[in-house]
Amino acid sequence: GLVLLIAVVNVANLMLARATTREGEMALRLSLGAGRARLVRQLLTESLLLSVAGGAAGLLVSYGGIQLLRSWNPGNLPLIEFVQLDSRALGFMLLTAVATGLLFGLAPALQGLRANLNSTLKEGGRGARAGAGARRHTRRALVVSEIALSLMLMVGAGLLLRSLDRLERVTGGFAAPPREILTIAISPSDRKYNDPQAFRILYEDMLERVRQVPGVEAVALSDTLPPDRQSDADTFTIQGQVLAPGELNPAVSDAIISGDYFRAMRIPLLKGRSFTPRDKQDSAPVVIVSDSLARHFFPNQDPLGRRIKQSGPDNQAPFMEVVGVVGDVKYTGLQNDTDAAYYMPYGQNYGRRMFVVVRSSLGAALAPALRRAVQAADPGVTLNQVEAMQETLSRAVALPRFDTVLLAAFAVVALLLAALGIYGIMAYSVAERTHEIGVRMALGAGQGSVLGMVVRQGAGLALIGILFGLVGAFALTRLLSNLLFGVSSTDPLTFAAVALGLLAVALFASFIPARRATRISPVVALRYE
Repeated sequence: GLVLLIAVVNVANLMLARATTREGEMALRLSLGAGRARLVRQLLTESLLLSVAGGAAGLLVSYGGIQLLRSWNPGNLPLIEFVQLDSRALGFMLLTAVATGLLFGLAPALQGLRANLNSTLKEGGRGARAGAGARRHTRRALVVSEIALSLMLMVGAGLLLRSLDRLERVTGGFAAPPREILTIAISPSDRKYNDPQAFRILYEDMLERVRQVPGVEAVALSDTLPPDRQSDADTFTIQGQVLAPGELNPAVSDAIISGDYFRAMRIPLLKGRSFTPRDKQDSAPVVIVSDSLARHFFPNQDPLGRRIKQSGPDNQAPFMEVVGVVGDVKYTGLQNDTDAAYYMPYGQNYGRRMFVVVRSSLGAALAPALRRAVQAADPGVTLNQVEAMQETLSRAVALPRFDTVLLAAFAVVALLLAALGIYGIMAYSVAERTHEIGVRMALGAGQGSVLGMVVRQGAGLALIGILFGLVGAFALTRLLSNLLFGVSSTDPLTFAAVALGLLAVALFASFIPARRATRISPVVALRYE
């Protein structure tokens, strides 16, 4: 919407300038009997034709844009393959084209109503410049609004870019390089493996075979993976804790893992011990908690030795002793600062569908060998494609990346439109002031003086637009707060960088017509009308 508004402002400015050059034509038509309403209809018709032609061209571009969106689907856009240019899209395009045509054609059409026949038809046309001041102010106001709107878009894009940069630096809470962690989702047949012991035998065989693959440094099992857990959160009960009336048991992430999971992922053990082969079905139930869970639910206490249990419907789950505390892992998304979780040993808990987690410096090159090793344990097992954790993390930020790239693209278009708007008004201003510039140069003004005069005029418009844009951006970017990570919606660095960048673009856009003004010949300029 902002980009469309900027485009409307830009075209309105150009149409105003064009209407000024046609004042003689409009005055002549009026003197020959044409009504003012008819002239307004003519100008609006020209605007509508221009807008509809632009809409038709945009329609062709949009077809390619849809194909690009389909191929660039970040994985979070449902039913993207069914998006098409149907009658509703065509109707919306036509309605938008008509509305924008009326918007940018309105100012020059109203300007035509105020045409003064006597002054306009005077010989030499000097009298026609009587209303030039008002028109000049209108054009400058439009450019200022264009710059303000562009800055608002650019600040939003800048905030999302900084947010995405910080989000892509998040590892998920584990120290192992994401490219060195490979995961395989395993789904054994329910008919072939119909009890927990059969599943455990299968997975132990798989782990042993994978360990024998050259290049494997660590291998483990887990029923969930960061950053988007594959299982639901579960509630738990703390032994000895009494809930207040209406209070519910806390819900946190939980995972069933084998003993080497923390070593494979390089999740630090902060206190206590990790799981061992002795943590089996016939041994005392144990659990390992994350640092966030320990600090939140056992404040100022030693969590080791405390007992918790899953809060099942029948509440018959046994209490598990906390034997260790590990670092936090982001199971509920990279944007979350902390994620309380507890881990249960695979030897004491039932997990049918599991992930085989492998750490290897060979990375994705090891995938074929891992697939063969898993299928050697059971050729009929269903396994998904071997995937590096780097791909998983990249997929987790796909939607923020998609939003950022889209907004950045819109911001670039807005910046180009603003630069064109400044260039257009400065070029037209130079053309209007050709006679004046010639007089100045004839009286001894140097090229630097003329250059500075034009550039200062463009810089003044840019500074006013930037000031209004900063105020608007300060209010608008608060709507982006829930899309940002690690960056404030009023980040001063982003605001300052965008403002300085836009000012630099405005100065460059003003410099081109200013440079042209310095090349005006005083003799030619003094004869210019």
